[in-house]
This record gives sequence, structure tokens and C-alpha cells, in this order.
Amino acid sequence: MEKDPEHNTWKQRLKKRIEHLYNCYNTSIVYNIILFSVPILLGIAGGLVGVLVFEFNLNNTATLFVLFITAIISFMLMLEQHRVAEAQEKSNTEQRKSNTEQRYNYAISQIESKRQGVVRIGFQNLYELALEEQSNDKRKRICTVFCNYLQTESRVQNCDISPATIQFILDLLIEKKNAEKIPNGKEIPFSSKWLDLSNVYFQRANLNNANLKGAQLQGANLENARLQGANLEKAQLERANLKNTNLENAQFEEANLTGVKLQGSKLPKAQLQGINLQGTQFQTANLYKVQFQGTDLTCVQFQGAKLFHAQLQGANLTGAQLQGANLSNAQLQGANLSKAQFQGAKFDKTNFSGAYTVPTSISGQTNLELAVARLENRVGQSTDLNNNIVFSGGVKPDDISNFRRKRTDIENVLTDIKYNDISNFRKKMDKVENILSTNSGPPNTFIPSNKVITGIYPKADADKVIEDLKRIINDLSA
Repeated sequence: MEKDPEHNTWKQRLKKRIEHLYNCYNTSIVYNIILFSVPILLGIAGGLVGVLVFEFNLNNTATLFVLFITAIISFMLMLEQHRVAEAQEKSNTEQRKSNTEQRYNYAISQIESKRQGVVRIGFQNLYELALEEQSNDKRKRICTVFCNYLQTESRVQNCDISPATIQFILDLLIEKKNAEKIPNGKEIPFSSKWLDLSNVYFQRANLNNANLKGAQLQGANLENARLQGANLEKAQLERANLKNTNLENAQFEEANLTGVKLQGSKLPKAQLQGINLQGTQFQTANLYKVQFQGTDLTCVQFQGAKLFHAQLQGANLTGAQLQGANLSNAQLQGANLSKAQFQGAKFDKTNFSGAYTVPTSISGQTNLELAVARLENRVGQSTDLNNNIVFSGGVKPDDISNFRRKRTDIENVLTDIKYNDISNFRKKMDKVENILSTNSGPPNTFIPSNKVITGIYPKADADKVIEDLKRIINDLSA
């Protein structure tokens, strides 16, 4: 028996619509919205039955009003996704019939639409276009569109772009590699050297194992981001905000970290030898076993930092602020500690052998080379620390009064803006105030003798450190 042609047409139309919806809704965000909308609609239906049929003892007007508003929101969400679906279908049609330049321009128009779902489709189309391109110039042109969009739209004061959309764009833009530097994700057609993400705001972004080698990240806000295993070699990070960022196993060779905010960040075992860290802020950071050999740490902020087992041989710590830092088992052989502040710091088996405080300047020598010369000259002699290093005391009453006044001012501001973590801020400030209060006596310039390795430096120990420092010099100059 022959089937009704109208019946077949109806089935074909239904099948086409189902496929159309599936293709456009096959993303996690839309899937979640649908799952969210269905129970809401069921709840609305149940609520209406309860109020109208069973006459529940409720304020019917208020209940119906809430149900009505919920229904409108659900309808608007689904309507927006329907528009996205139409945009995707239109995009697929354009992709099939257009040349490269037309596809590029159409993708740009989608991005300029400002609708989150359509914007994502636009970037997906640009990404696919870049994969097909063989010319690096054209790929770089597309990469610039990605970067310019993030620079323009991701600022704190601009709420048009969601964190999920930022992450979606970053996943298309930045290559990710595993510990063996083998790509572990989708193919990325853009070189990390093309990335200009200066002043971009991508707080809490997931950039684990990201390849950011040579990227421009000046002034970027990466607070609370995840950067475990990230490659930041030669990256320009001046003035970037990396507070509370997880940088475990990240690579920093030849990176510029001048003025970077790293308060509360996790950098265990980070390789920071020879890195420019002037003005960097490491307060309360986890710096367990960090490699700082020969690094210029002049006036760097280390208050409350966890520096246990840190390798600081030959480092220049002139004027460094180490109040309340934990330096247990830290290695400071040959380090320049002139004017460093150690009030309230913890020393348990800290090695100060060969460290000194006399400002020394030898033309043509790096911090590492100077440290080697100092160690070679100090073998068999007592530690050369005197006068201008402060291990305890030295805090004036005015210093405590000024701190308390500034703390009160900051707390008032945080209260006015309803800062949600003010209790944590108060705990940290209590610790700082306690350090200041317990060091209000006269300054003490002598190394605490208890559990500190100092005094006469044996030649065997010195030779081992000198050998390690010379190896690092060769590695950095290679």
C-alpha cells in the first residue's frame, strides 16, 4: 500500500526540525538550559494545578505572579537558543556557498551581534577558517580578531561577555600541551607568539598546560586562574595580576615578571633563576623549593610567603621585605641581604653561609658570578653579615599607628562595597599587626642562632654550591 505523500512530507519536515535542533543545541550550555527549563515548566504546571484545583492556602496573587515571571524567563531562554539555532543553520549555509573572504566577513558580523550564542558560532567559524588557511599572514589576521575581542569585551566593567564565552574563545585560541610538550586537545592554528592578551580580564580561566610562550600579557588580570604546567617562557607579564593563581609546574624561562602581583599564588618548585622580578609581590605565596639562584630580588615583597627549602644561593635580596616569611631549610649561600627585613620570619635550619650585607658592585658580573666570587673568598671564614640587615625589632610606634589607620580605611571601603571575603582579609591583617607589635623593640642585626646554619663555612660545602652556581651560569648563558 502506497503511503500518503503528505504524510511523508510531514515526517520529513519533523525530521529536519529535530536534526536542526540537535545540531544547534549540541553544546553543554544549551543542554544545561534545556534541563533547567523543563523542571521549571513542570513546576509551573504543578503550581497552577495546586492553586487552581486544590485551592492551596497560599497567597494566590503572589504565587501566580512568581510563576508568571518564571515562565517568561524560561520562554526567553528558549527563544534565545532558537535564535542561536537559526544563526547556526544560516552560518552552515553561508559556509557551503561562500568563498574565504565572505566567510570571514560573515563570521565577523556574527561576533558583532553581541548575542552570546551567536558570538560563539562566529568564533567557531573563524577557528575552522584558520585551520583551512595555509597562509600564516591570514591566520595571524584571524588571531588578531580573537585578541582584540578579548581586550575590548572582557573588562570588569563590561558584563556583556560571560566567563563561559571567554573560556570558549580561549580554548579555540590557545594550544595546550602535556608535560612532554605534546598537544593534548584540539588542533590550534595560531602561534603563541601572535597572542596579544595585554590588559585582558580572564579571571578564573582554565589555562592548565597552556602554551603562552612569548605571549604579550602585560597588565592582564588572571586572578584565581589555573595555569598548572603552563609554558610562560619569554612571556611578557609586566604588571599582570596573578593573585591566588595556581602556577604549579609552570615554566618561566626568560619571562618578564616585573611588578607582577602574585599574592597568595602557588608556585612550588618554579624555575625562576635569572628572571626579572623587580617590584614583584609574593606576599603569602607558596614558594616551596622555588629556584631563585642568582635572581635579582631587590625590594621584592615576600611578607608571609612560604619559602621553605627555597633555593636562594647568590640571589640579590637587597631591601627585600621578608617579614613573617617561612625560610625553614632555605638556602641563602652567597646571597646579598643588604637592608633586607626579616622581622617575624621563621628560621629552621636556614643556611646563611657566605651571605653578606655589604653593598658590592663589580662591573660586568651577574648576581651569580658575584655570589661565586663571594663564596670563594669566604671559605673557612665566618659569615659576613653586619649593620644594615634587620632580623627582629626596629618597628616604630608610628609604623603600627599608620598600619592600623590604613587598615581601618580599607575595611570601611570593603564594607561599603559588600566585599564577600572581608573575614579572610581581617585574619591576614591580624597576622601583620601581630608581627609589627612583636617587633616594636630596638632593631636586632644578628642572625638568630637557634636552628640556623651559619658561622664557619666548610670548603667541601662551599665547593658544592659553587659548582651548582657555575652550572646555572652556563645554562643561562647557553
